[in-house]
Amino acid sequence: MDSDDRVSISTDERLAALQAEILNLQARVTRLETSTLQVDRLFQPAAGFVLGCILMFVLGMGCLFLFKGRDLTLYLFYFTPMALPFTGFIFDRIPLYAQAGRRAISALTLDAIVTVLALIRSFYALPVISGHAFFLIFALLTVKSNWVRIPVTVVLAEVVYLKAFVWQDPTLLGGALAGGLAAALWWKVRPGQA
Repeated sequence: MDSDDRVSISTDERLAALQAEILNLQARVTRLETSTLQVDRLFQPAAGFVLGCILMFVLGMGCLFLFKGRDLTLYLFYFTPMALPFTGFIFDRIPLYAQAGRRAISALTLDAIVTVLALIRSFYALPVISGHAFFLIFALLTVKSNWVRIPVTVVLAEVVYLKAFVWQDPTLLGGALAGGLAAALWWKVRPGQA
């Protein structure tokens, strides 16, 4: 056996190894595509709407047992309705991030910051912003499904009415402005941007 035979065998072996690796990568891509399709099927916006309605009902029933008087009214009519847009928001985003993978890190981080700040606002008074308005404006301007956009709009209308006309709460404007700015930033870093 001369050196040309060893080189050709070595080349043939390398070619076979590369072909095996290509087949392995194709199988992995197929598994990832199937996984993404399953996520898309599970996290349908309509399913988020139904789950949000169930969550609102459960929270409302809990409020009836835990609170009385003005606290009951506040929790039933101000906090409980947020379950529907929040659940819808999550169901709107998960398929987006499942498809985008690592390209979505910036947008996912911004979503997390907005959500955490809005939730913190429920427990601690952050100056100048309404957590409800902040989250709802952000969601309204960034979700793609009408299954989410319509409940967000309805709950936002309620928040605007309560904060502007019942409570005369100036944090509404700060929350709306912060939500709008966060949404503008989200559109710059969203998955799929070049």
